[in-house]
Amino acid sequence: METKTLTKRIISGVLYFAGIAFAMYIGSIIIKENSSLDVSGLIIGMLGVCIPIAIATFLLISSISKIENRFKLMKNFLVLISVFYILLLVTALFRNGFRQFEIISINGIKEYLKWNVNIIPFKTIGGYIQFFIDDSMNKSIIIENLLGNIILFAPMGMLLPCIFQKQRKFKMFLITMVVIIISVEIGQLITRSGSGDIDDVILNLIGAISVYGLWSLNSIQNMLSKFYIIEEKLE
Repeated sequence: METKTLTKRIISGVLYFAGIAFAMYIGSIIIKENSSLDVSGLIIGMLGVCIPIAIATFLLISSISKIENRFKLMKNFLVLISVFYILLLVTALFRNGFRQFEIISINGIKEYLKWNVNIIPFKTIGGYIQFFIDDSMNKSIIIENLLGNIILFAPMGMLLPCIFQKQRKFKMFLITMVVIIISVEIGQLITRSGSGDIDDVILNLIGAISVYGLWSLNSIQNMLSKFYIIEEKLE
C-alpha cells in the first residue's frame, strides 16, 4: 500500500473516531441529564458528527480504486448519518418524554384533545405571525417554532432520495413524508410530548419539499454523481 493511501486511511480512521466519539458524548449528556435537544442542539449535533465523518469518508473514497466500492461506502455513510439524525430527531420531538400513564375519562380525553389538537390550517402560523407583528411574544420563541419546524425534517429531502431509489419520484417522496410527519404528530399526542397541529405538518413538509426541490436540480444531481452519492441523474 502506498504511503499516500495509508496516510489517507489513517486520517480517515481518526476522523471517524472523532465523529463517533462526539455522537457518544451527545448521547451521554442526554441520558445523564435526562434531557433532550432543541432545534439548535439538533443542528449542532448533526454538524459535529457529520463534518468529521464526511471528510473521513471522502478521504477514504479517494483511496479506493473500484468505482462500485466508492458508491457502497458513500451509501453506508448516508445510512449512518440518517440513523444518527433520526435519533436526534426523536429526542427533539419527544423532549418531554413519556408522561406517567393515567386513566383518563372520556371528558378528560375530550378536554385534552381540545387544547392540544389543531386541525385548522394556518391557525397557529397566523397566530405566531400576529404575535411577531404585535411584539407580544418573545421573537426567538416565534422563530424557533416556525423556522424550527421547517428545519426539523428538511434533511429528509436529501437523505431519502439519495438512499432509496423509489424516493426519487416526488409523489412517492411526498406520500412517505406525509405518513412520517403525521405519525410523529400522533405519537406526540399519545406520549403527551407535544400537540397535534396541522400547521406543524405544513411547516415540516415545506422544509422537506424545499430540500427535495434543491436535490432535483440538474446542477445538484451532477454534483452528487461526482461525489458517488447517486449513480445516475434524475430523469
